[in-house]
Amino acid sequence: DATLRERWARVFQAEFARLEKDNERFEKARGKNKQEPLLDPYALTSTAEFFAVAMETFYEWPVDFEAEHPELYGVIRDFFGQDPADRWKKAEQ
Repeated sequence: DATLRERWARVFQAEFARLEKDNERFEKARGKNKQEPLLDPYALTSTAEFFAVAMETFYEWPVDFEAEHPELYGVIRDFFGQDPADRWKKAEQ
């Protein structure tokens, strides 16, 4: 629906900008034990790659992804009707 599309665009744009900033900080702190961003910086190649990396992280590291990027996780969860973090947490119990 239109509301979800608008939310998707807003969140993806904000998260792309956040990754740019996180990556800049990481590059400046290289060698100083600064933690690498959860989303692979390769995502900054293009918006298509950002989408691909976000989806990969959504399914491979769902609990971490939900914790570090709750809005992005939420919009992907709502759009696709999938909640791998919830399934992961239930499986760990």
